[in-house]
Amino acid sequence: MMIDKEKYLKEHLPYSIRILLAHEKLTRKIYEGDKDILEAIFVGSLIKGRMLLEVIGITIKRDGSSLRDMEWKEGDGNINATHLDGKIIKCSDVNEKEKMELLHFLIATNKYEAHLTDQSIERDLAKIKPAVRIILRLIEENIYAPNNIPFPF
Repeated sequence: MMIDKEKYLKEHLPYSIRILLAHEKLTRKIYEGDKDILEAIFVGSLIKGRMLLEVIGITIKRDGSSLRDMEWKEGDGNINATHLDGKIIKCSDVNEKEKMELLHFLIATNKYEAHLTDQSIERDLAKIKPAVRIILRLIEENIYAPNNIPFPF
């Protein structure tokens, strides 16, 4: 697949990362704006975080029980880290504490926001902020560092 790698590294990924960080940025102080807008930003943040994890190779089992390594089908149009001269990681590359934080992040994303489900798996919103930091580090280490490009965040 031929892509404009520079455009992804300089435009598309920073755009997604800004959305990932938007909720945290707005809630650093007491937010007095429209609650509906804040909730929409929260959902966008979760969805972009999930997408960024998938780009580097991490997703969640359909039943929400654990993380799993991402699988791609040739020609499906999805961009992953190798298309950007980065590295795909495996769940086994992440320590147990970080796995649990990423799992809770993806449960909140998949089982509460991205899909209409019975919400039978408890989500832990306190783990969202630590998971965002982990996602940022993983993107920096596995996409930006291999390209010798300073991480823009």
